[in-house]
Amino acid sequence: MWHVDFAGLFQLIDQQVYVLVVVDDYSRFALTIEVIYSQETQVVTTILERLFAQYGLPKEILTDNGTTFASVWTTGRHQFDQFCDSHGVSHKLAAPYYPESNGKVEALIKTIKRECLNHLDCSTISGATLQRELARFSEYYNFHRLHGGLGYDVPSGSYCNVRLTPTLQAVPQLAAIELPHSMAPEKTPHVDRHFIHRHTALVPV
Repeated sequence: MWHVDFAGLFQLIDQQVYVLVVVDDYSRFALTIEVIYSQETQVVTTILERLFAQYGLPKEILTDNGTTFASVWTTGRHQFDQFCDSHGVSHKLAAPYYPESNGKVEALIKTIKRECLNHLDCSTISGATLQRELARFSEYYNFHRLHGGLGYDVPSGSYCNVRLTPTLQAVPQLAAIELPHSMAPEKTPHVDRHFIHRHTALVPV
């Protein structure tokens, strides 16, 4: 199952934008976190077409009851339902007034705001700059940020069903610290191979 939702509206230096978030239910892998300029159904389905080609088809897509995905004013099938039907994907709607039912994407949006957007002055940047920052966050989130709900694995590890070795990039505060570096020696140290051999040889029993 994929969860789909929006963050925003955000006022940038020259226009207002939303952020479309699509996350895999099982692994919490962020399939996309990207700037969009409209919540129209066609905009979202175009992005989903690209994700289908990149990641394959999900069995289900879970959304809220917003007009992008559902409508109480039309009697026929909604455009988003028709799109899902054409790909053999089941469209599930979250329970009205109960955002927790779409909780995986809601949790990711809170993380994006707390760890990325809240550190930006959106009113001074363009959509392209915001997208670059979101792309950097997406890479950090998917491949380096340890997730308690995954047994402190990274989402990419669960998505690919492999165990990845954590790196220091999982601690984002380190990026802002200027750590001292050891100076290169003026001369290459001499290695006494005979000394190493004498002190590492096995002692016969």
